[in-house]
Amino acid sequence: MERMIPLNERSIDLSFGERMISGGFFGDKREEESSSRSSNEAPVIESLEVMRSKSWNSLITVLTSLPSDDPHWLYKTPFGCGLFYKNGDGYEPVKRFRGEIFSLFRERLLERCLLKKDRKEWVIFLTERYTRRQGIFKIKYLGAMDKEMVRIERVRTFSKEEFIRAYPQWSRRLKDLKFILDEYPRLILGGKEGSFVKKCCYSIIMEKIDVSEFPPPLFIEESLELHFPMVLQLWNGEEENFGVELFEGIEFPYLFYESRDSSFIEERSLLTNFLICAKHLILCLPFSSPEAMREALLEAKDKKLIGFKAYFLSPLELTEV
Repeated sequence: MERMIPLNERSIDLSFGERMISGGFFGDKREEESSSRSSNEAPVIESLEVMRSKSWNSLITVLTSLPSDDPHWLYKTPFGCGLFYKNGDGYEPVKRFRGEIFSLFRERLLERCLLKKDRKEWVIFLTERYTRRQGIFKIKYLGAMDKEMVRIERVRTFSKEEFIRAYPQWSRRLKDLKFILDEYPRLILGGKEGSFVKKCCYSIIMEKIDVSEFPPPLFIEESLELHFPMVLQLWNGEEENFGVELFEGIEFPYLFYESRDSSFIEERSLLTNFLICAKHLILCLPFSSPEAMREALLEAKDKKLIGFKAYFLSPLELTEV
């Protein structure tokens, strides 16, 4: 795989240097007068912050240029820090840093993640300052007595062009699904792969909305395996006691909700909240076949899912249930 970052690139230097140290916090004793010290400290503090900012931006530039779906490891020892990737039977450095870069990573990202001690994996979103290149990353953290390591995996960004190349038969079926979304504001879409259903719905929704308008479409997902630009992506269960009441007063043009199983249908209060805050509600539920979906929804459609239309989606079919 062709890599975007050259190997053996010089490390980012986070040391502050003699000139900066002598100019402020540890200045010459002959200049200890309060007024002089006060006038000298401000530029040094500003310089430290500028250096931290530049170091952070350099790290984000590296991370947002990583290939998707390819794990990398940010590894810190008492002697430095490096970003590594697997190459055949061994591991090679993408870039080496001074150890302080890990402190910035911990301060700005890890400490927020580690507050959620029940999770073993977290999702973060990063934007490169100058190119505005963006990325969603899955991270896992391991801390030892004198070393720290973070597994970083960049999530692939969805491309409709790639999707159509992979499923050319859906170029026509997307038009059928678009008509269904126009006709029915309450939909249940079942299938073996929630990811496939999301790709289909996102492809259509992006053609139907003005991305500059507020609020954006909301996707509440069971797993974040793709980055869908221009929609609000939430990880289902990311926050304890999650509920759409957090968005009270907002009516989303589209709300896409992915559930791990059909037991979600029994959660009347959450379903009611979805109906209140969405002009178009799409429920994505896992089913092995149209027959299994029909059997599971038979009773629920009469009691809890009044007004919903149901379809089964797979790469080979779009079937009304």
